[in-house]
Amino acid sequence: MNQKLNLKLSPELEVYRPQIEATIKPYISVQLTDNEHPTWWQSKFGGMPYMPKDFKYPQSDAGEYLYLLAQINFAEVPAIKPLPQQGILQFYIALDDMFGLDFDNPTKQDKFRVIYFPDANLSESEIVTDFS
Repeated sequence: MNQKLNLKLSPELEVYRPQIEATIKPYISVQLTDNEHPTWWQSKFGGMPYMPKDFKYPQSDAGEYLYLLAQINFAEVPAIKPLPQQGILQFYIALDDMFGLDFDNPTKQDKFRVIYFPDANLSESEIVTDFS
């Protein structure tokens, strides 16, 4: 399925419109809305995460708690392959001067964490609701 480019191109590039349109990939546009009381499992930036009771809250190697950067509930996301159609993906970071980035070892999940719960239980009785 070819997407159409909704953009005016310069005359020099207009002749290449078909080739440019052939490179367009499916994407999901994120629209922020006001939601003062999101559920534990809704997609969000920041706030309190979805967390099963038997799961240990993410910490750095030094024992510092990480902070929820973003949470994506794939049940709320339009279906685009190869993304899953359900489950919750979370991104955590340390609140240090580099937000968890380690230039020497960028894939070591010490001061950041990426967590995926493929089968999210949407019952408040089965998740952590007190993060004190």
